[in-house]
Amino acid sequence: MPWIAVKRRFLLINPALASLTAAQIQGGYMSTSSIDIKIDGMTCTGCTGRVTRILQAVAGVESADVTLNPGAAHIVFDITQTNRAALETTVEEAGYAIKH
Repeated sequence: MPWIAVKRRFLLINPALASLTAAQIQGGYMSTSSIDIKIDGMTCTGCTGRVTRILQAVAGVESADVTLNPGAAHIVFDITQTNRAALETTVEEAGYAIKH
């Protein structure tokens, strides 16, 4: 499977997506996905604001709605630019835990 370096990280690229051409992406074949992740360790609205900002800074994230109670994030993103693992890693690197 192909790998790509992004901001000093290597992401596994889905082979089905790797074959998309720029014309196909611009022509509307680009797809988005949404996920919900459970986050542990947020204690205040400052935490939710911080997690929202770091998620929205990830390339491909269209929106991130983070709630304190329950600790969770609903994220809409472009699957050609990021994935669940990268988003979860971003949250963990900010000092929060992902609940599985």
